[in-house]
Amino acid sequence: MYGALNVHWGDVFQLEYGNQKLPGNGGLMIWACSARFGSHSKQTGSFTAIGGDSYVAAIEFSNPIRAMTLNSYGNSTQPNSQHNGDQLIVVCTNAITSSVAIASRNSSPFRGTSSI
Repeated sequence: MYGALNVHWGDVFQLEYGNQKLPGNGGLMIWACSARFGSHSKQTGSFTAIGGDSYVAAIEFSNPIRAMTLNSYGNSTQPNSQHNGDQLIVVCTNAITSSVAIASRNSSPFRGTSSI
């Protein structure tokens, strides 16, 4: 179907939002992948995400408690906003480090940057 056996996954599964088109790293919802998205077949033979995981959170119950979150398509639907689709590249690279909340069990939460 693709003319070779060594086709890259991201050449077949792609994430599109606004003017961005990036290689995807998930799969069809029926495959029970960790990063799932619904998709439709395009005439090119590739699949483009049309739904699926839009919010992901990883929480570490340690002291201090750490949490990382990702809003896959950014935090804006305004076409000219700098936050329109700004986290899509983070999804494609599996680097969920862009939004972190850090809190101690004995203190108030504060915003910071970290990675688990």
